Formats: sequence, structure tokens, C-alpha cells
Amino acid sequence: PGGSGINLNIDRARTLLPQPDSPTTPSIFRSQPQADIVDCFYVFFFTDTEEADHGIRFLYAQASDSLGLDDQAVREYEHLLDRGALNPVGMNNLAWQYFRAGDGKALALAERAYEQAPGIGAIADTLGWILAQEKQYERAVPLLRDAAAKEPDNSEIRFHLARTLLDAGQPTEAKNILNDLLKSDRPFPSRS
Repeated sequence: PGGSGINLNIDRARTLLPQPDSPTTPSIFRSQPQADIVDCFYVFFFTDTEEADHGIRFLYAQASDSLGLDDQAVREYEHLLDRGALNPVGMNNLAWQYFRAGDGKALALAERAYEQAPGIGAIADTLGWILAQEKQYERAVPLLRDAAAKEPDNSEIRFHLARTLLDAGQPTEAKNILNDLLKSDRPFPSRS
């Protein structure tokens, strides 16, 4: 309705998703209200058209990703990737998931995301950080500098740059960045 391509196809969605009282429903869906919200989102906005379905699947993957439902997020990102419908941000997110899981596909996918969207700081950060972990500092440092310049308020990116500079033998600049980060009361994942 309304030309959006989104239809409330609840019956179709219910056949694909586990029911709350089903023994096959993962316990996380019964114990986490946020996960219930993600599933409700998916159920109520599941679509009849493949193109619109890709957009909903992407949003569902991102929501799952942000809630730490990694297997679910990976499954949705891979579904889109297999159909050629995953955008660079999704490729980046999937590359990060692969990296965290120790999957060797991470680097190639991060490079592909960066080739398609070099102007996005988070994508440059993911590729740079993966390269740094592979000790490819000559490629990693410029990418992380670029990412930090594009997202100067992102403390995690700045930490990745500082850590990589330190590992690459540039302790003075790394120390300056780390001192700035420690002066800030802004939390970021690597700070803890």
C-alpha cells in the first residue's frame, strides 16, 4: 500500500520465524525484550517484493547486530550478500563480524566495502584495523588516519589509529592520541 513495497504480510512472516511458545525458539528471544522488538519489526514489515524485502532484511540485520545477536545478523547479511543486495555498510558490518569470529573472509570483504565507499570513515576504520591485525601497517596507518579525520569524535577509531601507530613504531604520535583519549570522559569499547 502507498507504493512503498512494504506489506503487512504477517502470515508469511509467521511461517518463517519461530513462535514464542515453540520449543525451537531460541531462549534469547524469550529472555530479551529488545530481541522481541527486533522480531516484531521483522514480522510486521516482512514484504512481498524481493527489492523491498532486501531493505527490511538489512534493517533487521543491523538491529540484530546492534543487539549482539551475531549469528542472526550474519545470516541476514550473508543472505543479502549472496543475492548481490548488500550495500557497503552491510559489507563492512559483515566483515567486522567475520573478523571478530576469526573468519578469513573478513579482509577481502572489508576491501570490497572500502572500494565501493571509501568516503565512509567507519569502513576505512574496519579495513585499517583488520590490516593492522595482519601487521600490514603501511596500508593500515593511512586508512586509519583517513577514518579518524572523517570521524574525529569517534574515540574507537582514534584508539585504533593510536594502537596501530604504536605497533608500527611511531610511539610519539600514538602517545599524544592516547593522552587525548584518556583526558576525555567519553566511553568507547576499547577503553574498558
